[in-house]
Amino acid sequence: MINGKSALMTVGYLKSIGDDVKEKIQEMLFELKDKSERDQFEFDYLQVFKLRQKQVNGKNVQVIEHEQEVPDYYNRISFQSNDPIDEKVFVITDDLGGGMSVMTFLLYSEY
Repeated sequence: MINGKSALMTVGYLKSIGDDVKEKIQEMLFELKDKSERDQFEFDYLQVFKLRQKQVNGKNVQVIEHEQEVPDYYNRISFQSNDPIDEKVFVITDDLGGGMSVMTFLLYSEY
């Protein structure tokens, strides 16, 4: 369960994303996806999350940019993090019908 929803995670997610993308960042990716769904925005099956690290006033900050091409969508958040990373994550959503879907998380290197 993630954010009160059932989630299916692929082997690629468990081996690659889980190792490279820290748990707090994974939670933020789900939160961004959930927020946009609550806002009833129309999403493409492919979402792109660009993760960047930067320094602000001597503190480590994780920046996450969430985007898609059609229809055009962009959202950006940032938060203080002890171990920010630079990575690109693709999220592919497959609608199974009946209100169920499967989200597959892939690192850029896996796509």
